[in-house]
Amino acid sequence: MKKLSLFLFLLLTIVKISACSCIGLTLSQAYQNSDVIGVIKILKVYGQDKQRRMYKADVEFETIYKGKAFKTIMVSGRIGKPNSAACEIDIKPKERYLIYLDKSGNDYFVSYCTSKSKLSNNVADDDKSFFEDLDKTFSYIEANKSKFNGLQFADSYIIDPPGYRSSFYKISDFNPKQPFAIYKIKVNKSSEIQEVTPIIGFGSEDERIGDILKTTFKANIYENLESETKEFLLFLCYDKESTEGPETGVLYSN
Repeated sequence: MKKLSLFLFLLLTIVKISACSCIGLTLSQAYQNSDVIGVIKILKVYGQDKQRRMYKADVEFETIYKGKAFKTIMVSGRIGKPNSAACEIDIKPKERYLIYLDKSGNDYFVSYCTSKSKLSNNVADDDKSFFEDLDKTFSYIEANKSKFNGLQFADSYIIDPPGYRSSFYKISDFNPKQPFAIYKIKVNKSSEIQEVTPIIGFGSEDERIGDILKTTFKANIYENLESETKEFLLFLCYDKESTEGPETGVLYSN
């Protein structure tokens, strides 16, 4: 199985989408907001509470990126009969997830809106590099979280892309120091990116990347901009293998 792009893998599943009015989050912001992050395997589901429309699932943590492991999650819905319009979810034994969890009281609750990515039931050899990159990303965010105080991560999108191709597809012959970069960006009321300052850059092409962001991208922000300009963080990930698809390129924003 071809190694999935860090961005494509997470954007389609970790960004919370809106069938039941979920709130959008970037990978990096989800990390900051969560109490526990890890890869879990579902061992069994049981304990259906029809009145509360909740059930339990025993889990096993394969990897912990943040927080401490525990044994049981509370799941919104009825076993085998979820109502997606009510943010319910159906999970099954043997399934594996990369999951971001918040604690409520003594329990961890999972619903359709919980930030998560469903993995293959069996560990694939090609997943190794993906999780190595993810570990480097989370380790850096955790070790440098004081640098991000008062700032939130934004996403970005292409302005009227010709043929839906990002200008990042032109950046293909550079050798980054790590598989991600984090930039501080200044954004105006029109969501236009005015300034780009590396907090941790790729070490190559950062100036060119900044120019592309300012000329062909806008920030995707989940709040109203009250002042003329605001500062946010922007996470970019690098995947040299990602050369196919409608947004061909090796750099992705999340």
